[in-house]
Amino acid sequence: MSDNDLPEPDNLAREHCALMNAYGSVQRRCSRLLDEQARQLRAQDRELMRLRAAVIVRDSALLWAQQQQAELEAALPGLPTRRALARRVDALVDRVQALLRERSAWMPRERSPWSQALPPVVYRQKAQP
Repeated sequence: MSDNDLPEPDNLAREHCALMNAYGSVQRRCSRLLDEQARQLRAQDRELMRLRAAVIVRDSALLWAQQQQAELEAALPGLPTRRALARRVDALVDRVQALLRERSAWMPRERSPWSQALPPVVYRQKAQP
């Protein structure tokens, strides 16, 4: 190698300074990105904790409701059957009203004694002793 092939010391120092400046800016950028990722991770951890708490609250409320339902059914024998029968009666009343409306559509208005729909059925619970 000859002396002509070597870079000048001033150019070498400037190039080194430019590289160090670029390296420093890359390090600052990486530090900012790491800080932002850490903030996002903390926010996600808080959200995860909040969601877990919400699931625990929901599941607890569901279990309490199921337990109360089971206690109610145990205290009142035949309750599930009565509920099913009440739902069936409601469905049958709706069906009868629909059939009466259909029938009244076939008959002239003045001849149809069933031109008006049946009044809604109201179920009353017996007073418990």
